Amino acid sequence: MKDKLLETARQEYAAAISDIGERIAAGIAMRNVLEHYKGDLFVRARNHLGENMTWERMAERLTFGKVGGIEHKELINQEVEWNLLQRRLSDVAKGQKHGLVVDLQDIWTKLVDHLFTVLGIIKL
Repeated sequence: MKDKLLETARQEYAAAISDIGERIAAGIAMRNVLEHYKGDLFVRARNHLGENMTWERMAERLTFGKVGGIEHKELINQEVEWNLLQRRLSDVAKGQKHGLVVDLQDIWTKLVDHLFTVLGIIKL
């Protein structure tokens, strides 16, 4: 994952919760981190260019331990969290009514937790 994307997201988040920046910019930056890191994982998991990749297939190839083990099961479960974060951040990024009332601190915490969990149980 690109360090600059994460730093930009952190800066936009900090500005948004300080009422200096806009929530929309923070939502876009955070969603970019989420989507780019997933893309990077999928690229790393592919056996050949153009291979159709799924979260489950990526989990089978990149997780520490064996398929069906604790790490693998946790990585599979993290797809649900990824989808939830992506939906919530899309609402914020689009300035939708629901996204305006979302607690950015909660989303930031969940995003960092998700990244820490996933990146901690895969082979990099």
